[in-house]
Amino acid sequence: MGGYAQVIYDWGGGQLGATARIDALDASAGMVSDFFATNTTGTLDQAETNVSAAVNLTIPVGESFVFTTGGGRSVRSATAIERYSDRFPSTKFQIAAEFMGNPALSPEEALEINSGGLFQIGQATVNADFFYRLIDNYITVTPEALLTKRLPLSPSTVFRYINGGQARFSGFELTANSGVGPHATLSGALSYIRAEDTLLNEPVFGVAPLEQRYTIQGHTRDQQRWVELAVTVVAEQDRIAVTRLEQATDGWARIDLRAGLAIAHGMSALIGVENLTDATYATHLNVLNPFTLQRINEIGRSYYAGWEWGF
Repeated sequence: MGGYAQVIYDWGGGQLGATARIDALDASAGMVSDFFATNTTGTLDQAETNVSAAVNLTIPVGESFVFTTGGGRSVRSATAIERYSDRFPSTKFQIAAEFMGNPALSPEEALEINSGGLFQIGQATVNADFFYRLIDNYITVTPEALLTKRLPLSPSTVFRYINGGQARFSGFELTANSGVGPHATLSGALSYIRAEDTLLNEPVFGVAPLEQRYTIQGHTRDQQRWVELAVTVVAEQDRIAVTRLEQATDGWARIDLRAGLAIAHGMSALIGVENLTDATYATHLNVLNPFTLQRINEIGRSYYAGWEWGF
């Protein structure tokens, strides 16, 4: 149960906004196993009241640039799995291990500031956003030597959900696109996140590496028919959470090709080829094979055709 309020003030092309949110939470697990009751602390019934708030400001600077900035506080309560998991697997941590819940978890409390802007001149547009985030009571996991696994094929190490110290995130996202005459468009994107877990003195688990994407599209003047070539380049990720068995990932590149034809108002026919060169790769957020401890690869070259309807 909760409530939400928003106030927006516009003036001369600028905008000031403020939001506030309050959430009341009651969590309970009902009956639990003897193992869970013996190996956890805190009462099963938990109640929280959390308040989040944010402000944002948009200011035009001249005719070609718009500056944006903002900041806020947000609160995330522990999920049912994080509180009450009785040696269940977890998709968040990508490893084939068992995880023990913790009913006494405190909510995460995050403070974030971000700044950026939009620059536009002629057919070219550049958008940039930079952020810095601190999360107190960061919910993570740690290996627990005294816990026994539930299933015979599971790894011997069982992990427990805990409130860590502070997690620090910083990063940016840059996008740009530009028309090149009446029949072509170029676009690109670059994003990166760096995150540190201060409790374990290592990177936060499951952070994607630097990613770049470049696209060139050729189209008719009315953009009713088009062909697009996209190249995605992802760097290796060697900043990993070693204590939580995270594995490094090699960098990779993928080429996609697709085309579209407008059929009627809002409806288009699409065809395409993904992974044109049939490259072998795995994204860093893919799960690990439980037996080889290697990341499960993405599919190779694939073809598709379909309809797209926008309304």
